[in-house]
Amino acid sequence: MDCRDGSVDMAIPDDIRTSAETILLGFCQRSWPRQGSVRSVLTFSVRGDGITLSEKTATDWGRNGTFPIARFKYADGLWSLWQADRNGKWLAYMDAQPSANLTLLLQVVVDDPFGVFGLR
Repeated sequence: MDCRDGSVDMAIPDDIRTSAETILLGFCQRSWPRQGSVRSVLTFSVRGDGITLSEKTATDWGRNGTFPIARFKYADGLWSLWQADRNGKWLAYMDAQPSANLTLLLQVVVDDPFGVFGLR
């Protein structure tokens, strides 16, 4: 049991995970790098019941950093969108309803009406 959100941390079913990976891979390839940002790449990782979208960057002094952008959690046939606070804690994004369609939630991240995801 994950005490932070009350859900059981279970693996995403294989067919759902494969579909989500295809959607996110296409998104990462189409959306990045940003103009003038050839030293960063958009990536994602799957862990338990969620997928984390992140930006990986390289610095002049050879160090790399990974910065989480958004997390998509899967439960009961629906995806929910999560945002990271400034301390790295994941919070449910309250302005998007859970959806069976991951692409709809990804579009919320792109549109970013409140500036919490930083993709603009």
